[in-house]
Amino acid sequence: MNPFIFSMAWRETRGAWRHFLYFFACIAIGVGALVGVSLFGMNVDRAVTKEARGLLGGDLEIRLTHPLSLAGQTVMDSLGERNMVFTHVSELIAMAARTSQPPSGAQSTQIIELKAIESAYPLYGAIRLDPAQSLDVLLHPDEIRCGGQSCFGAVVQESLLIRMGLSVGDHFKIGHV
Repeated sequence: MNPFIFSMAWRETRGAWRHFLYFFACIAIGVGALVGVSLFGMNVDRAVTKEARGLLGGDLEIRLTHPLSLAGQTVMDSLGERNMVFTHVSELIAMAARTSQPPSGAQSTQIIELKAIESAYPLYGAIRLDPAQSLDVLLHPDEIRCGGQSCFGAVVQESLLIRMGLSVGDHFKIGHV
């Protein structure tokens, strides 16, 4: 290496050492920020991977925006033949409406995220309900209480009950159902 380059760098550092310290401080802060963001991302990834079964309710999730093709249905049937258990879950956005006049301050309608599940859901983990009841009992159609019409149960977040002024056991409609 050329000794001239080192002598000029040393001379520049001695003459403007404050600028040199500022430069190194900026580099150190930048590297520290990158390492911090990277570690945070790795910790989130590790936590989600550790709890993936419980979050998904299974080992694998397949999302489709269209109906399953005949070939896809054949694959799903072959999985069942190999003693692999699966369940179908449908998610959609819908409008929930009260069947009675809401109390003052409560909304009569609310946009909700609806999840239709099968009785085997979830494959892993458990759904905690308050009051503690079985999903099969809660979601079973109850034609006696609905005057001969099919009336299905629903599990909702407490925030929906509060917004719409509902309590456990009250009726509400979803879409035109």
